[in-house]
Amino acid sequence: VVGASGTLGQQISLDLAAAGANVYVSSRDARKLQGFAAAAERDHQARLHAVPADITDRQSVDAAAAQIVKASGRLDVLVNTTSLSLFGDFLELDDETWLKVLQTKQLGYMRTARAAIPQMRKQKSGVIVNVTGKGGRMPRDVHLPGCSANAALNLLTKGLAMTYGKDGIRVVAVSPGVIDSPRLAAIRNSTAGRNQFDQAAADKAIQGSNYLGRLGTAREVAAAVLYAVSDQAGFTTGTVIEVDGG
Repeated sequence: VVGASGTLGQQISLDLAAAGANVYVSSRDARKLQGFAAAAERDHQARLHAVPADITDRQSVDAAAAQIVKASGRLDVLVNTTSLSLFGDFLELDDETWLKVLQTKQLGYMRTARAAIPQMRKQKSGVIVNVTGKGGRMPRDVHLPGCSANAALNLLTKGLAMTYGKDGIRVVAVSPGVIDSPRLAAIRNSTAGRNQFDQAAADKAIQGSNYLGRLGTAREVAAAVLYAVSDQAGFTTGTVIEVDGG
Protein backbone atom coordinates (compact mmCIF):
# COMPACT_ATOMS: atom_id res chain seq x y z
CA VAL A 1 0.00 0.00 0.00
CA VAL A 2 1.64 3.20 -1.20
CA GLY A 3 0.69 6.36 0.69
CA ALA A 4 -0.10 4.24 3.73
CA SER A 5 0.40 7.03 6.25
CA GLY A 6 -2.65 8.95 4.94
CA THR A 7 -6.23 8.48 6.11
CA LEU A 8 -7.26 6.24 3.21
CA GLY A 9 -3.94 4.39 3.12
CA GLN A 10 -4.14 3.54 6.80
CA GLN A 11 -7.69 2.19 6.57
CA ILE A 12 -6.93 0.17 3.45
CA SER A 13 -3.81 -1.30 5.07
CA LEU A 14 -5.68 -2.30 8.23
CA ASP A 15 -8.58 -3.83 6.30
CA LEU A 16 -6.25 -5.80 4.02
CA ALA A 17 -4.40 -7.14 7.06
CA ALA A 18 -7.71 -8.06 8.73
CA ALA A 19 -8.63 -9.98 5.57
CA GLY A 20 -5.46 -12.06 5.94
CA ALA A 21 -3.09 -10.30 3.57
CA ASN A 22 0.62 -9.91 4.27
CA VAL A 23 0.73 -6.11 4.04
CA TYR A 24 3.70 -3.90 3.27
CA VAL A 25 3.07 -0.22 3.91
CA SER A 26 4.98 2.55 2.21
CA SER A 27 5.29 6.33 2.36
CA ARG A 28 8.02 8.95 2.24
CA ASP A 29 7.83 9.75 5.97
CA ALA A 30 9.67 6.83 7.60
CA ARG A 31 8.99 8.00 11.17
CA LYS A 32 5.25 8.40 10.60
CA LEU A 33 5.15 5.06 8.82
CA GLN A 34 6.90 3.23 11.67
CA GLY A 35 4.54 4.89 14.13
CA PHE A 36 1.51 3.72 12.16
CA ALA A 37 2.84 0.16 11.93
CA ALA A 38 3.48 0.09 15.69
CA ALA A 39 0.01 1.47 16.46
CA ALA A 40 -1.60 -1.04 14.10
CA GLU A 41 0.01 -3.93 15.92
CA ARG A 42 -0.81 -2.49 19.35
CA ASP A 43 -4.39 -1.41 18.70
CA HIS A 44 -5.58 -3.74 15.95
CA GLN A 45 -3.30 -6.79 16.24
CA ALA A 46 -2.36 -6.12 12.62
CA ARG A 47 1.23 -6.76 11.62
CA LEU A 48 2.29 -4.32 8.92
CA HIS A 49 5.74 -4.27 7.34
CA ALA A 50 7.08 -0.74 6.88
CA VAL A 51 8.95 -0.08 3.63
CA PRO A 52 9.69 3.66 3.28
CA ALA A 53 9.93 4.88 -0.32
CA ASP A 54 9.89 8.16 -2.21
CA ILE A 55 7.61 7.73 -5.23
CA THR A 56 9.17 10.73 -6.94
CA ASP A 57 12.42 8.74 -7.16
CA ARG A 58 12.56 5.70 -9.46
CA GLN A 59 15.46 4.06 -7.64
CA SER A 60 13.64 4.33 -4.31
CA VAL A 61 10.49 2.77 -5.78
CA ASP A 62 12.36 -0.03 -7.52
CA ALA A 63 14.31 -0.80 -4.34
CA ALA A 64 11.10 -1.02 -2.29
CA ALA A 65 9.52 -3.44 -4.78
CA ALA A 66 12.67 -5.57 -4.80
CA GLN A 67 12.69 -5.64 -0.98
CA ILE A 68 9.09 -6.89 -0.87
CA VAL A 69 9.70 -9.59 -3.48
CA LYS A 70 12.86 -10.72 -1.69
CA ALA A 71 10.99 -10.99 1.63
CA SER A 72 7.78 -12.59 0.33
CA GLY A 73 8.75 -14.22 -2.94
CA ARG A 74 5.87 -12.50 -4.74
CA LEU A 75 3.88 -9.30 -5.10
CA ASP A 76 0.15 -9.88 -5.50
CA VAL A 77 -1.43 -6.49 -4.90
CA LEU A 78 -0.34 -2.89 -5.36
CA VAL A 79 -2.59 -0.14 -3.99
CA ASN A 80 -1.64 3.42 -4.89
CA THR A 81 -3.29 5.94 -2.58
CA THR A 82 -1.05 9.01 -2.55
CA SER A 83 -2.37 12.56 -2.66
CA LEU A 84 -1.18 16.12 -2.13
CA SER A 85 -3.32 18.78 -0.46
CA LEU A 86 -2.36 21.61 -2.81
CA PHE A 87 -5.30 23.79 -3.77
CA GLY A 88 -5.81 27.30 -5.09
CA ASP A 89 -6.94 29.63 -7.84
CA PHE A 90 -5.85 28.50 -11.31
CA LEU A 91 -4.15 31.83 -12.09
CA GLU A 92 -2.28 31.80 -8.80
CA LEU A 93 -0.96 28.23 -8.85
CA ASP A 94 2.62 28.29 -10.14
CA ASP A 95 4.44 25.73 -12.27
CA GLU A 96 6.21 24.33 -9.22
CA THR A 97 2.89 23.40 -7.62
CA TRP A 98 1.64 21.72 -10.78
CA LEU A 99 4.89 19.78 -11.19
CA LYS A 100 4.86 18.68 -7.55
CA VAL A 101 1.34 17.25 -7.93
CA LEU A 102 2.07 15.51 -11.22
CA GLN A 103 5.41 14.13 -9.99
CA THR A 104 3.89 12.76 -6.82
CA LYS A 105 0.57 11.42 -8.04
CA GLN A 106 0.52 10.83 -11.79
CA LEU A 107 4.17 9.90 -12.27
CA GLY A 108 4.38 8.34 -8.81
CA TYR A 109 1.60 5.87 -9.63
CA MET A 110 3.33 5.16 -12.94
CA ARG A 111 6.62 4.39 -11.16
CA THR A 112 5.09 1.99 -8.66
CA ALA A 113 3.17 0.15 -11.39
CA ARG A 114 6.32 -0.10 -13.50
CA ALA A 115 8.15 -1.58 -10.50
CA ALA A 116 5.42 -4.12 -9.67
CA ILE A 117 4.35 -5.35 -13.10
CA PRO A 118 7.48 -7.41 -13.95
CA GLN A 119 6.97 -9.61 -10.86
CA MET A 120 3.23 -9.86 -11.53
CA ARG A 121 3.92 -10.95 -15.12
CA LYS A 122 6.33 -13.57 -13.80
CA GLN A 123 3.60 -14.85 -11.46
CA LYS A 124 0.93 -14.61 -14.18
CA SER A 125 -1.28 -12.82 -11.64
CA GLY A 126 -1.65 -9.56 -9.79
CA VAL A 127 -3.95 -6.62 -9.10
CA ILE A 128 -3.16 -2.92 -9.18
CA VAL A 129 -5.63 -0.48 -7.63
CA ASN A 130 -5.17 3.21 -8.31
CA VAL A 131 -7.05 5.43 -5.87
CA THR A 132 -7.83 8.51 -7.93
CA GLY A 133 -10.73 10.89 -7.20
CA LYS A 134 -14.04 12.31 -8.38
CA GLY A 135 -12.20 15.31 -9.77
CA GLY A 136 -10.91 13.09 -12.55
CA ARG A 137 -14.33 13.34 -14.20
CA MET A 138 -15.89 16.35 -12.42
CA PRO A 139 -13.14 18.92 -11.80
CA ARG A 140 -13.11 21.38 -8.91
CA ASP A 141 -12.02 24.94 -9.59
CA VAL A 142 -9.55 24.96 -6.67
CA HIS A 143 -8.02 21.56 -7.40
CA LEU A 144 -7.21 21.50 -11.11
CA PRO A 145 -3.68 20.02 -10.75
CA GLY A 146 -5.01 17.05 -8.78
CA CYS A 147 -8.06 16.69 -11.01
CA SER A 148 -5.84 16.60 -14.09
CA ALA A 149 -3.65 13.93 -12.50
CA ASN A 150 -6.72 11.86 -11.57
CA ALA A 151 -8.09 12.03 -15.12
CA ALA A 152 -4.74 10.90 -16.49
CA LEU A 153 -4.58 8.05 -13.98
CA ASN A 154 -8.06 6.84 -14.91
CA LEU A 155 -6.81 6.61 -18.49
CA LEU A 156 -3.55 4.95 -17.40
CA THR A 157 -5.61 2.38 -15.48
CA LYS A 158 -7.48 1.42 -18.63
CA GLY A 159 -4.28 1.38 -20.69
CA LEU A 160 -2.42 -0.89 -18.25
CA ALA A 161 -5.43 -3.21 -17.98
CA MET A 162 -5.54 -3.48 -21.77
CA THR A 163 -1.79 -4.05 -22.05
CA TYR A 164 -1.29 -6.60 -19.28
CA GLY A 165 -4.64 -8.37 -19.01
CA LYS A 166 -3.33 -11.36 -20.93
CA ASP A 167 -0.59 -11.69 -18.32
CA GLY A 168 -3.23 -12.24 -15.64
CA ILE A 169 -2.94 -8.71 -14.25
CA ARG A 170 -6.03 -6.67 -13.41
CA VAL A 171 -5.88 -2.88 -13.01
CA VAL A 172 -8.76 -0.97 -11.42
CA ALA A 173 -9.25 2.62 -10.27
CA VAL A 174 -11.23 3.45 -7.14
CA SER A 175 -12.47 7.04 -7.24
CA PRO A 176 -13.61 8.59 -3.95
CA GLY A 177 -15.63 11.74 -3.61
CA VAL A 178 -15.17 14.06 -0.63
CA ILE A 179 -14.09 11.92 2.34
CA ASP A 180 -14.23 12.86 6.01
CA SER A 181 -10.50 13.25 6.73
CA PRO A 182 -7.86 15.82 7.72
CA ARG A 183 -7.37 16.51 4.01
CA LEU A 184 -10.92 17.86 3.91
CA ALA A 185 -9.78 20.94 5.84
CA ALA A 186 -7.62 22.07 2.91
CA ILE A 187 -10.49 21.59 0.45
CA ARG A 188 -12.88 23.39 2.81
CA ASN A 189 -10.57 26.37 3.23
CA SER A 190 -9.91 26.64 -0.50
CA THR A 191 -13.62 26.47 -1.30
CA ALA A 192 -14.40 29.18 1.24
CA GLY A 193 -11.65 31.47 -0.04
CA ARG A 194 -12.39 30.95 -3.70
CA ASN A 195 -16.11 31.49 -3.46
CA GLN A 196 -16.14 33.92 -0.51
CA PHE A 197 -18.40 31.61 1.48
CA ASP A 198 -18.36 31.47 5.24
CA GLN A 199 -17.22 28.19 6.81
CA ALA A 200 -20.75 26.81 7.31
CA ALA A 201 -21.68 27.58 3.72
CA ALA A 202 -18.50 25.89 2.47
CA ASP A 203 -19.31 22.76 4.48
CA LYS A 204 -22.86 22.76 3.14
CA ALA A 205 -21.62 23.11 -0.43
CA ILE A 206 -19.23 20.18 -0.03
CA GLN A 207 -21.82 17.91 1.57
CA GLY A 208 -24.40 18.91 -1.04
CA SER A 209 -22.10 17.97 -3.91
CA ASN A 210 -23.43 14.39 -4.04
CA TYR A 211 -26.79 12.64 -4.10
CA LEU A 212 -26.54 11.37 -0.52
CA GLY A 213 -25.80 14.78 0.96
CA ARG A 214 -23.02 13.61 3.26
CA LEU A 215 -19.31 12.96 3.39
CA GLY A 216 -17.89 9.56 2.58
CA THR A 217 -15.76 7.54 5.00
CA ALA A 218 -12.38 5.90 4.70
CA ARG A 219 -14.02 2.55 5.48
CA GLU A 220 -16.31 2.89 2.47
CA VAL A 221 -13.34 3.54 0.19
CA ALA A 222 -11.36 0.68 1.73
CA ALA A 223 -14.32 -1.66 1.16
CA ALA A 224 -14.24 -0.85 -2.55
CA VAL A 225 -10.49 -1.51 -2.67
CA LEU A 226 -10.92 -4.86 -0.91
CA TYR A 227 -13.57 -5.82 -3.43
CA ALA A 228 -11.33 -4.80 -6.33
CA VAL A 229 -8.44 -7.00 -5.17
CA SER A 230 -10.63 -9.98 -4.28
CA ASP A 231 -11.51 -12.99 -6.42
CA GLN A 232 -15.08 -11.67 -6.52
CA ALA A 233 -13.80 -8.96 -8.86
CA GLY A 234 -12.01 -11.47 -11.05
CA PHE A 235 -13.69 -10.20 -14.24
CA THR A 236 -13.36 -6.53 -13.33
CA THR A 237 -10.51 -4.58 -14.90
CA GLY A 238 -9.80 -1.36 -16.77
CA THR A 239 -12.64 0.47 -15.07
CA VAL A 240 -13.27 3.11 -12.42
CA ILE A 241 -15.25 2.19 -9.30
CA GLU A 242 -16.90 5.41 -8.13
CA VAL A 243 -17.26 5.81 -4.35
CA ASP A 244 -18.55 9.36 -4.32
CA GLY A 245 -22.18 9.42 -3.20
CA GLY A 246 -23.37 9.98 -6.77
